[in-house]
Amino acid sequence: MTEILYRPFTVQDAPAVSQVALEAWCYTYQGIYNAAFIASFVQTHYAPAHLAALAPQVQAGPIFFEVAVHHTQIVGYCHIAITARGAELLRLYVLPPYIGQGLGWGLLHRGEAFVAAQGFHTYGCFVHKDNEVGKRFYVRRGFRHVSAQDREDDWYMEKVFVGETSVGNPP
Repeated sequence: MTEILYRPFTVQDAPAVSQVALEAWCYTYQGIYNAAFIASFVQTHYAPAHLAALAPQVQAGPIFFEVAVHHTQIVGYCHIAITARGAELLRLYVLPPYIGQGLGWGLLHRGEAFVAAQGFHTYGCFVHKDNEVGKRFYVRRGFRHVSAQDREDDWYMEKVFVGETSVGNPP
């Protein structure tokens, strides 16, 4: 594969990011939710207009939202924000043909630099309890399940940085 370019999300990226969300959700959640639910959820929570509204915050710096680009196509993205919980990974998706090629780890590693620059030594995310692909990914990247913070069908997973950097190196 040719080199992947990582760059900040822009308003022009919103339609492509929405499409990545749909394809990734169809792949990841096919055995968990039905197709109608997935389509409705993505159309609501990953609508281009909703995503585009995040672009000014990305430019201003209070959130991390980067895309992975192969040639001219957006093939993945990562969104981290500072929430009431602290630093939180909100979204990390890669197109199915790119899974296992290091893009998710590359995006996550870049996001962790943002988290560390904000002064945090830990951050977390929620992963559906039946999302085995996601849970394996996060465990391999140094996250641990914190069951006391689970909510409904979602596991809460947390990562603690060792020293000044995160555990592990990107590919």
